[in-house]
Amino acid sequence: MMAEEKIEALVEAAHSIFGETSIYEVIDLEDREAIGVLVDHYGPIDMKKVDRYLGFLHLLRYYETI
Repeated sequence: MMAEEKIEALVEAAHSIFGETSIYEVIDLEDREAIGVLVDHYGPIDMKKVDRYLGFLHLLRYYETI
């Protein structure tokens, strides 16, 4: 799978968790700030979902640098 395909798959996976907020809205934020954006948008959130989302975010950041 090419990097572009991996990026697209990661974006889709992240949006399947928190679909109302684009992952690109938080990609340049620190994790705490990204969590703040999610809480502001969704209210109380399941931290297991947040952990999965942040995992996708970290991978996306990596693939965008290669």
